[in-house]
Amino acid sequence: MATYITLEDSLKVVYGLEGIIPNSLKGYLGQYEIAVADTTSGVELFDQFESGEIHFGDINIDLEITNGLGASGTVTINSLGGTNTATGETVYLNCPTVVGVPNNINRALNNPYIPGYTTIFLTSDNSNVNELVEIFPDKLFYDVVMKVNPNGNEFNYQDFVIATSVIDIGFNISMPLDFFASDLTLLSEFPVTLDAESGTEGIGNIDLTLFADNTFPLEANINIVFMDDLGTHLDSLNFSGFDIKAGVLAEDCRVHEVTQTEIHQIVDGELKDAILNATKAVATIQFNTASIPSCSDIVKIYSDYKMAIQLVGDVNYTFSTADF
Repeated sequence: MATYITLEDSLKVVYGLEGIIPNSLKGYLGQYEIAVADTTSGVELFDQFESGEIHFGDINIDLEITNGLGASGTVTINSLGGTNTATGETVYLNCPTVVGVPNNINRALNNPYIPGYTTIFLTSDNSNVNELVEIFPDKLFYDVVMKVNPNGNEFNYQDFVIATSVIDIGFNISMPLDFFASDLTLLSEFPVTLDAESGTEGIGNIDLTLFADNTFPLEANINIVFMDDLGTHLDSLNFSGFDIKAGVLAEDCRVHEVTQTEIHQIVDGELKDAILNATKAVATIQFNTASIPSCSDIVKIYSDYKMAIQLVGDVNYTFSTADF
């Protein structure tokens, strides 16, 4: 069967592009807002701090903003704060020049492409960053708004964006190594490798000795909790009342000599059985700052300071001649 086409007939073709992702755009990107409100959990900086107080000298938080758009913009921090979920303490950042105020950010450059970098400085002089850090926050929360081209088409259609353009906001915390500590408590978990399945019947009391060499100007005491594989609390070894001595501050407010501490503890009965059956232990270490009248309560920590701790056990073992 044939179909005849005359001059009065016509053929209409409709075509278009679908699913195209441009490599770059240039022109005026318009005015719009990018809002980010979120909570960051699991802040590891203070994950071993359990309780107590610590007071730092000057703390700096740098809010670093990377703008991958070839467009001007502003960033406004509506709120920024931290929470210590263990204590329930929450502190909001208070900085009149930053919080609630639009801060101009640099635009990206082209040919060659260079992202725009802007740093907003939060210090103990212009904000309450010390109060925020000193609660040992394990969660940070923030509400930030970025406005693109808040002043309109000020670059005369010269805005641009490329495929790799991103907008990123990050925080850098810089803390000096000088602080004042009051009952500052840290937790640390470690495995216990004693074999409790064989050869333990004849074990009598255990003479544990804690050796500590300390050059930090911090005195400390330690409590150790022994646990099984399921995390069940078996028993605890308490060295309270027997402090690890602090390094002695000289007149120049530095520690120059190692201070040695030796603490003995006799272990028997249920505590001995707990140690022999434990698979892991959690050490709780409580620090306090030592000072002398001529030095500030804010003591400096130097790179050559160190604390070495060793726990050694002398075991009394009773055996029968029938074993030979």
